[in-house]
Amino acid sequence: MENSSKKSKKEKTIKCSKRLFIFVIVLIGCFFIALSKLIEYQIIDYEKYNKILHSNNQIKKIIPAARGEIVDRNGVVLATNELNLSLIIGEKFPYKNLDDDKDTATKKNLEGNAIILSLINILNKEGIDWEKNSPISKTKPYSFLEDKTYEVDKLKKTLSQQKYATAQDSIELLSQMFNIDKRKYNENQIRDIAVFRANMLIKSFSEYNKTFIVSDKVEPEFLDKITGDNLKGVEILETTKRIYPFKDIGAHFIGNVGPIYKENYDKYKEKGYPPNAIVGKFGIEEKFEDQLKATNGVLILQKDEEGNTINKFYEQLPKPGKTIKLSIDIHLQKAIQEELPKFISSNHMRYGTAKGAGVVVSNVNSGELLACISYPSYDLNEYNKEYERLKNEKICPLRNRAFIELYRPGSSFKPFIAITGLMCHSITPSTKFLCKDGIVPHMKCLHFSHSGIIDIYTAIQRSCNNYFYQAGEKIGIDNIVKYAPYFGFGEDTGFELTNSKGRVTNPSKEFQRKYNYKYQHGDLWQTAIGQSEVYDTVLQQTVYAQTLANKGIRLSPFIVKQILDNNNNVLFTRKKKVMSKLNIPDFAYETVLKGMQMMWKSKAFGKEYDIASKSGSPQYSFNTNLTNGAGVGFYPSTNPDIAFGILVENGQSAENFFQNIVKLYEKSKQNPGKSLVEEKKENESNKNKTNKKTNSQQNLDMDSEERKKIENRKKTDAERKKIKQRPQINIENART
Repeated sequence: MENSSKKSKKEKTIKCSKRLFIFVIVLIGCFFIALSKLIEYQIIDYEKYNKILHSNNQIKKIIPAARGEIVDRNGVVLATNELNLSLIIGEKFPYKNLDDDKDTATKKNLEGNAIILSLINILNKEGIDWEKNSPISKTKPYSFLEDKTYEVDKLKKTLSQQKYATAQDSIELLSQMFNIDKRKYNENQIRDIAVFRANMLIKSFSEYNKTFIVSDKVEPEFLDKITGDNLKGVEILETTKRIYPFKDIGAHFIGNVGPIYKENYDKYKEKGYPPNAIVGKFGIEEKFEDQLKATNGVLILQKDEEGNTINKFYEQLPKPGKTIKLSIDIHLQKAIQEELPKFISSNHMRYGTAKGAGVVVSNVNSGELLACISYPSYDLNEYNKEYERLKNEKICPLRNRAFIELYRPGSSFKPFIAITGLMCHSITPSTKFLCKDGIVPHMKCLHFSHSGIIDIYTAIQRSCNNYFYQAGEKIGIDNIVKYAPYFGFGEDTGFELTNSKGRVTNPSKEFQRKYNYKYQHGDLWQTAIGQSEVYDTVLQQTVYAQTLANKGIRLSPFIVKQILDNNNNVLFTRKKKVMSKLNIPDFAYETVLKGMQMMWKSKAFGKEYDIASKSGSPQYSFNTNLTNGAGVGFYPSTNPDIAFGILVENGQSAENFFQNIVKLYEKSKQNPGKSLVEEKKENESNKNKTNKKTNSQQNLDMDSEERKKIENRKKTDAERKKIKQRPQINIENART
């Protein structure tokens, strides 16, 4: 046993020795490998790595990424980006470095000045405005422009000038900094070169950021004009511009983009935006800026002492924006928006005053908006350029008549009063009131096809004011104030975009102070017919109609259905949100529904569709008896799909348009998912087959603007092949 134990110990000792030996061999091997690498870095490739180590010439190149798109519920693009050719000053432009000696810096400045002047001469000849953002006047005595305060402040800060420095002081300092030779150039040329240099500084052009956009859009043929050694560093770069394919369709909710204003920059600066960034200004573009914004890539080009690129890497990869998918059906939106002016025109001819309108259509079961129209509208592509004109137009196209403007609902408010009275047992389905002049002091009824003893059904159908004056007296203002929030009156809708809250007459001292009026008993009667201090938006009218259709369940309206990433993966899906519930008894709901059905069927045009509706003609000026045309409804009247609200400014009636909404809604369901572009092509194809036009005839019939677009596209494709100087950078899974 003892010998066996000794033998076992000996074997273990041998094994340990072998392991130790192997470990030592591996360790020695690692040492020699490390030593060989050290020799390679220190001796063999010393020059290579020494250049990298001591090179300070790092150039940042901005790689633009695309802003996210906005699409409708079927994926039809409503806001996108158009490829542009921009004229830029790039990395090859001779710009002095901080470590350049005086002679080298002077040489680069002189060469750069010559290039700038040559470029200015070409731009002036071609009619391209290179100084639209310049802060200095064009003629003497030179002064800073009043509308360029941000640019002036940035220039003075960059030049380390005092606040009281003049434009002439800045020109003199720029001339010294960049060696603008007064013996070589005349006074106008000195001014132009200095201002061009100033623009470059304002846009943060430097040895580290060598990208300055001279013009954000040039034609492809312009490339031929800037080739040559005398324009070193002047390049054509592909950039993007925000485009709205449907122009004025949905302008008020899609929104627009523009530069950051000085007073708002601090907010954006905290989020890492550069001063020259383009951001959403209103609508979806503004509200979903964080999702739509793209993050530009930053490519670092590292140069050696001779200016050769020895290394390049991304400091930041370009990251395109996300896609915002709306609940809007662009077929329905476009159809209603194009039909509404015809209706407005007929109202105008009949009553002489109708001019503007708002329409909102929602899905009863979810709350999502299918169409939101504010008329008149404007072309989003021209918004920034035409803003001053649009702002001063008498018809006020910039006003949002769907979400922002507040109007009295008038008689369309009466179904709510009826529901309230039935629920608090102030009236019953069999309650009747006398309709005759003078029944309520200083109030009147228009007696549309009714008089005498009136029941609740006829009161809703014929819009009897006298019935609702007396019903309101029994109900009382406190009950109206109590139940109004359940239908969204005076309440937050929960809608994503900016919208007004509205209000309902309230005798409280706080309410009276806030709206500067004194409550009197007559306000109760007026409130019962949707007058007095009752105000809401067309959106709120639609929420009200939707709540009636849902038998007391109030849903939040919404317009953003989904948010998608660059690969169309769904990141967010909006679910319906219940804002409040009111348990409306069946007898009360059926009573009001029957009255609304009777109203629609009593119209000459009310036979084709099964609609429940209530119209109104609210006065907006008691002094002149001027009225708007208002209305709410839902379709079908039983198991409804959609709810809608409408307001026609200065209009006598809106009910005639209800059937248009329903008719267009039914039509929109026939081709779900088909884009309007596809539909247009299909119609053109059918037309061509019917008429059997020849190719030459088709060319003659083709719209001249469309022909021009095709010709430009061909030119662009041809000219792009010439742009070989710019390095092509392929970013996987990134839209740039």
